[in-house]
Amino acid sequence: MRRARAGLLLAIALVLLAIGAAYHWRRSRQAREVPPAPPRLPPDTAALSSEWTYTQYAGQRPLVEVRASKMRQFRSPDQIQLDNVRLRIFDADAGTYHLVQCQRAVFNLARVELASEGEADITLHLSLAQSPEKPRVRIRTSGLRLDVRTGKVTTEQTVRFEFGSSRGVSVGATYEPGWHELRLHRDVMLDWPGASPNSPPLHLEAASLVYKDDQDKVYLPAPVRFRRGGFLLQASQAVVTLNRGSLERIDAEKAQGQHDYPPIEVRYAADQLVVEFGPNFQLRKVVGRGLAQLRATSKGAIKQLRSEQLFLDFAGEGGETRLAAALALEKAELRSWLETETESRRAFRQLRSEVIKLVMAPGGREIQAIETHAPAQLVVGQAGSEEQLTVEAERLWLYYAPGNRLRQLRAARARTLQETRPTATEQRVPIVTQSDDLLAEFDATGRVIQRIEQWGRFRFEQGPRKAWANKAEFDQQTNRVTLTEQARYEDPQLRLRAQQIQWVRDQSRLEANGQVEAAWLGPSSPKKTEAGPLDFDRPIYGAAARLWTEEQQTRIFLEGQAIVWQAGHRILAHRIEVDRSTQRLTARGDVDCRFTLEEAKAKPATARLIRVRAPELDYDGQARRARYAGGVRLEQQDLQIEAEKLHVMFASKPEADGSSSAASRVEQLIAEGRAVIRRQLGASRRILAQAERAEYDVSRDRTRLIGGRPRLEDSTKGVTEGHELIYLARDDKLLVDGTEQQPALSRLRR
Repeated sequence: MRRARAGLLLAIALVLLAIGAAYHWRRSRQAREVPPAPPRLPPDTAALSSEWTYTQYAGQRPLVEVRASKMRQFRSPDQIQLDNVRLRIFDADAGTYHLVQCQRAVFNLARVELASEGEADITLHLSLAQSPEKPRVRIRTSGLRLDVRTGKVTTEQTVRFEFGSSRGVSVGATYEPGWHELRLHRDVMLDWPGASPNSPPLHLEAASLVYKDDQDKVYLPAPVRFRRGGFLLQASQAVVTLNRGSLERIDAEKAQGQHDYPPIEVRYAADQLVVEFGPNFQLRKVVGRGLAQLRATSKGAIKQLRSEQLFLDFAGEGGETRLAAALALEKAELRSWLETETESRRAFRQLRSEVIKLVMAPGGREIQAIETHAPAQLVVGQAGSEEQLTVEAERLWLYYAPGNRLRQLRAARARTLQETRPTATEQRVPIVTQSDDLLAEFDATGRVIQRIEQWGRFRFEQGPRKAWANKAEFDQQTNRVTLTEQARYEDPQLRLRAQQIQWVRDQSRLEANGQVEAAWLGPSSPKKTEAGPLDFDRPIYGAAARLWTEEQQTRIFLEGQAIVWQAGHRILAHRIEVDRSTQRLTARGDVDCRFTLEEAKAKPATARLIRVRAPELDYDGQARRARYAGGVRLEQQDLQIEAEKLHVMFASKPEADGSSSAASRVEQLIAEGRAVIRRQLGASRRILAQAERAEYDVSRDRTRLIGGRPRLEDSTKGVTEGHELIYLARDDKLLVDGTEQQPALSRLRR
């Protein structure tokens, strides 16, 4: 029993010993495994960390992600210092992002802003799928400020940037991802390299720059300058359109440019200028709007083109581009002159049209042609010269010979104005012509017109002198005008039509042959006077086989089946002479005169035709008296007069507006030499009057018979004879005056 108790105590002691040994072993082991205590934090530091990450979300979509290899958070102010920073700013679709990298940055927790004073690298348009759709834009700068909430990046330090293959520099920059906008603040310089090492770059200088990555456009809101080889463009502001980083188009405001390729100098400017480029920055097209102008100089010849819209086409040849054509629209004006000429003796050509096209010869060094596609006006002359030619046309073409010399002018539906400077003693009258087509040929110098041919509805005008024909030729050497094919002529008092009309421009005499038709015109301000059957204040018409003029065309001669007429009046004879200065007409040989007589007693007044035949006629328009001689016969519907001579006194009836009536009113008829008057009164009554002299007053319907043995025979009342008989037809009364030698005698019918 005692032995069992001792064994139990021993077992208990052994167990306690084992437990104690195990406890001491574990304590030793745990003491060995406890890490050493961290060093004490600096007094101004709240926390330190490595591999730090910060992400800001909009819902489930990340906006900004900041990663750093080391983080140190300060106690005051509330800032975090980051090393080896990598910041991603995500686009709205979260498919692309913009990357900002820098060695060290400070993150302000209160303002949620990241600042880096050292070098920073910004890359735009990175794809999460590693397949970027746009060329990358890379920016290197310092003094960076980033608003983490918006992703806005700002710096005022020097910025170096890349647009695809281009390189540039500026002072200060801002990028706002929400607006997809990169701003380069000032002093911007950018170079787009050429396609080959030998190709010069396109250099850009601008006061500031805005790049819209969602539009792939660069906005230059301040003065800008582009240069590449012989190309130069300057503007107050501009917009550059990119195509995968390559410059494709420039839209410039208040711009002027140049493109030189010796010996050609091309200058252009406009309020709005669009420049388009092809591959390797080859100039392809320039479009100007608003006060657009082009100035091209080649071998001393200057062409200056102005318009509201200007289109310039350039073509590549031998690695360079040259002007191929220019098109000007709206109020276009083209001037040309020689650079060597002084302004006082400068030969000039000035062309105006709504559409002017200039075509260069192959190689782009000389002009081949100039044409218009709208009505145009061309002025050709020389400063200090006496003559100047103006051509207006629906379409116009100018063709040039080598050396930029004007060779030929062609115009459609042309109107020309040839002006000569007046002298101290002579006022020169300009010459105006019109035709469907015109062809002018210049001399070897390209300045003087040698010959002009016009055809198709030609018209000539020199002051009051005018002419028309289907074809006309003007010879500068002889100063002669020849009209053929339906030729017509007109001056203030004469119109003429014939198969051929010819005259020298500085002479007044002219001659017409072949089916001549003529008209004598009254003055521009007709006199309000009475007139006879031929009123010289109104047109008088004529025709003959031949016509010529004398004494400054105041005397006109018609010969060969000559005829003269006016309204209802007509005169035929072998030869007729019209003197407009004295208003006289003379006809000889088988004169046949027909005119319209107005019945003054009729209400309303009616007109009747009168025909007078005689060998001779003398008409005085001022006295309104016609004299027929050589055996005269007058015929009218109810009146016939026969005599050796007949005097007819006329007076026209003025209209309400003061103009003359077409018909004439005869005041009095005087027949001399065996005068015989026959009248028909009604259907059955006839009057036969005979005397040496018969006077018929038309307005009073009064007939007076004197001389010889006056005799009046009335078919109903009988015969009356006396020294003087007066018959009043209106009252049907007969007054008889007899003498002792010739007592009155009446035989009445009962």
